[in-house]
Amino acid sequence: VYGSTCAEANAVTTLRNGNYRIITQTDEHPAVMRAVNALAADFQKVLGESPEVIPGGSEDEGMISIMIVNESLSPGIKRMRGLKSIEGFESHRVYTDRSGKTIYLHGKDMRGTIYAIYSFCEEILGVPAMWYFTFWEPTVTDSIPIPDNYDYYRTSPQVRYRAWFPNDTDMFTPWKRISRDNNEKYLEMMLRLKLNTIELGQSVSYPYVMSDMALLVSSYGLIITSHHHTALN
Repeated sequence: VYGSTCAEANAVTTLRNGNYRIITQTDEHPAVMRAVNALAADFQKVLGESPEVIPGGSEDEGMISIMIVNESLSPGIKRMRGLKSIEGFESHRVYTDRSGKTIYLHGKDMRGTIYAIYSFCEEILGVPAMWYFTFWEPTVTDSIPIPDNYDYYRTSPQVRYRAWFPNDTDMFTPWKRISRDNNEKYLEMMLRLKLNTIELGQSVSYPYVMSDMALLVSSYGLIITSHHHTALN
């Protein structure tokens, strides 16, 4: 459901522990920050160490900067040096600049930015979208090479709302209660798979406020739909 382009080159930028950091905007959306934390955890899996995350930081000549760019956050963000164009809702792009010192994880909007982060996790770090549910074990390394003109671009999906309905949860519900990861990792997995909507059996609870589950889903940046009469409160 996506169109994509990807370019490669012989020259590489090499990530090693201590030579890179993640930079976000100071007012970044909380759902994007959840994905940034997952990115840091994926680095821990693959390189054995989590990088520093610097809100509102700037590029440093001595470090490789992984720039999280949410284009909808601020009109001034388009004036950032080295940005490439992307078009359409949820479109996203992962690319390096010519100097090899900056890697952009660039989204057109909030979910596009989340998808850029998780595309980097899968395409560059090699962490599969369903890692938590498939007994996946990382291959730990001391370096990750990235082509200096790497460019991975996905345009808007053809299907606007791509949903999962976790129905008939007789076994799923008690399993989720075991741990926080069990309760939440499937929401992260949905975003790694580029889904954007979840159908909840109960999105509203008395006295007619968002249920705890609905608030949790919303905090991940997912769209909520429902069924039966729930949508009417």
